[in-house]
Amino acid sequence: MERVIRSISFPPGDGKHIYPDDAIEAGRRLGLAGKDVTASRDGTGAKLESLGTTSPWGKDDIGKGLEKNYNEMAPVMLKIWRSVGTALENMGTNIQNASKNVTNADTQGSQKIQQAGNHHPNIPI
Repeated sequence: MERVIRSISFPPGDGKHIYPDDAIEAGRRLGLAGKDVTASRDGTGAKLESLGTTSPWGKDDIGKGLEKNYNEMAPVMLKIWRSVGTALENMGTNIQNASKNVTNADTQGSQKIQQAGNHHPNIPI
């Protein structure tokens, strides 16, 4: 299985401003990274999970100790691995949605201000 490495970098700027398009792109990339983590868990993680059921470490005392430790730790680590992928995907979606919502709110506010500025009530003087 070829491992996909995604370059992650911070959006340009001075650290005080968030540009909506950059935030949407960063959220998209974060979501893709989450999909990669999930795919890795489904591929490599599933292989590790199935290998553990075959007791590849043997049945002597050392093998039994390794099996005991594996059986305690592997399910936890595999669950965390999946949770990380899901969390990254969800964060990516949330970042994109938040940026789009802020942009939409700004646009609507700007339109309302423009409408108010263009309103000329017929008030007799």
